[in-house]
Amino acid sequence: MSSKRASFEWQKLENKHLGTRSFGDVYLVMNLRDSCLMAMKQILRENNSNLKELIDVVDILRNLDHPNLVKYYGIEEHKDEILIFMEYYSEGTLDKACREGLEFACVRRYTHYLLKAVDYIHDQRIVHRDIKPKNIFLTQKDVLKLGGFGCSFRLHDTDTRLVNYAGTTEYMAPEIQTNGGSLSEVTGDLNGYFEYVGYGRAVDIWSTGCVVLEMLTGKKPYHYLNHELQIIYHQGSGVPPRLTPEIQQCELTHTFLNNCFTIDPLQRPTAKEILQDPFANIMPQDYEQDV
Repeated sequence: MSSKRASFEWQKLENKHLGTRSFGDVYLVMNLRDSCLMAMKQILRENNSNLKELIDVVDILRNLDHPNLVKYYGIEEHKDEILIFMEYYSEGTLDKACREGLEFACVRRYTHYLLKAVDYIHDQRIVHRDIKPKNIFLTQKDVLKLGGFGCSFRLHDTDTRLVNYAGTTEYMAPEIQTNGGSLSEVTGDLNGYFEYVGYGRAVDIWSTGCVVLEMLTGKKPYHYLNHELQIIYHQGSGVPPRLTPEIQQCELTHTFLNNCFTIDPLQRPTAKEILQDPFANIMPQDYEQDV
């Protein structure tokens, strides 16, 4: 196949491997045209069957601009690999911040930023499908940016339902494990042919709840289970991650997470709706001054 080049010259910096993310390694590179640092994700074609959808989404993201989304600058396609160029954030990921511990006010502010990003991509008919702290980045000004679109998919229309398995187990919504259940179960027509209902944008709201829970506790959802199969069983059975006694005693937090962990995706609030929840409905600048 013919190669597709980025619109700028670039150079990989020696010994600057930033880490391994979904489906590929990330390196620090220099944009020679604009004299700025960028992150470059290298994805081997043999390791990813979702590349066409990924390329389509990156092409869309490249033309989008939102203060809480990682900016994508371009993509290069080669015979054996695909290179994705995006903003570089020296402050690292939310994963690191969760382990170090976050103040309650900071958790609320980050939640607001995250939901603003999710609402924006949902308006563009993009389902992220892998929202987790390792795919969320922090700027030097302490602004949250959602990235890591390796599992994302752009819906053809508002009624499109997905059925393929994607994401990171601990943060998956129940309907990903069950494909939304069979159509006969939902309609009550047990004599009908077998067909899965599928899932849609609501999976990102469940994952957002998992991220908020991790910000509050410093521990991954379902951390108390010993095996991935146990997590899958709990999710498929509609059992959300366990809340700590402190969270259960705080009505503000408890109500928000219960809404995120609504089992029926049709009843789960949208990003736009849950942004109005008192836990997330804040003005970050004013809130920082108050606390």
